[in-house]
Amino acid sequence: MIKKTIISITSLIFGVLVAFILDSFLKDFIIEIYTWSTNDRIIFSGKNLTIFPPLLSLVSFGVSFLILSLDACNNSFTENRKIGAYWLLRFIFLIVLTSSIQAQFRIVECTACQFGIRHMSYNELQYGLTISIATLLSSILNLVRVIKKAYNTI
Repeated sequence: MIKKTIISITSLIFGVLVAFILDSFLKDFIIEIYTWSTNDRIIFSGKNLTIFPPLLSLVSFGVSFLILSLDACNNSFTENRKIGAYWLLRFIFLIVLTSSIQAQFRIVECTACQFGIRHMSYNELQYGLTISIATLLSSILNLVRVIKKAYNTI
């Protein structure tokens, strides 16, 4: 029990650290998806300056890594690699999906756009919400598996 608690706390802290490290990469990735999914009809201007990542993305990465570590307990190494790879694929797919849908809504809601091109500031995007939606939705299957394991051991 103590081993599982220490692993859970360590994975939560590791998830927060990963969120700190990947923050700027994920923001750039979301911006690229916005421009790519709208065929360059969204143009960003201004300064892209943030000092700290949003708290919501830090918490969601921590919770996701906690769920992944609980799911990985008592599994073989190859099974854990499969679990991690599937989570990563779901995460990337959900980032692309949510960002493209949000970008299309931004184009649709623009009524004062010239030639269908919308000018946006970097601060108008909600990076933390997009990242947290993707991380938590990609962890749902792992959470169901953890709950099944806990229910079967009772």
